[in-house]
Amino acid sequence: MHEALYNALVSENVKLDFGMLPNAVNPANYNPYNKSIKFRDYNSITTESIKEELFHAWQDAYYPGGIAQYGKDAQGNKLPGYVNVEFEAKVFKDLIMTFGGYSAFLKYDTPEEIEIYEEYRDWIESVKDDPSILQNESVYHYWLDLFNEHNPLYSSPKSNDFSSFHGLYDSISNSNCFNN
Repeated sequence: MHEALYNALVSENVKLDFGMLPNAVNPANYNPYNKSIKFRDYNSITTESIKEELFHAWQDAYYPGGIAQYGKDAQGNKLPGYVNVEFEAKVFKDLIMTFGGYSAFLKYDTPEEIEIYEEYRDWIESVKDDPSILQNESVYHYWLDLFNEHNPLYSSPKSNDFSSFHGLYDSISNSNCFNN
């Protein structure tokens, strides 16, 4: 998947500016307006943060009109589709995770959160066996709704432009990963 993502970025002629942004709220951030990835500090430059932000760069090149239209407005309000873009990036990261916890559902303090986390873990493993699951609209909306509900940091109105994990599925289809 790493190679497929790299090749997709190269084929789309994506050029990125990397830098530091010491006062940033998030450890790492892709900016679709200036095509940059900025890190809060050196400790924020991790394999996991780079993977997710590079995927956002690829989403920006893949989706017509880019992902700025699904970001935040000038006042910082989340636009419709923000949750769609963020969730797809989290699923990408979780599919290629080598260790640690799943990033889409980080909280598992309550029985409900534990159940969701375990069900999500099993779903991620099933996607590895059959990536076509990503094209199922009802499955997409099921997980997106749970992510939207349980992740207030990313919660926003959903965009009707997304009906499945189009970008993620195409990325997997162009790789030799999983069983596609």
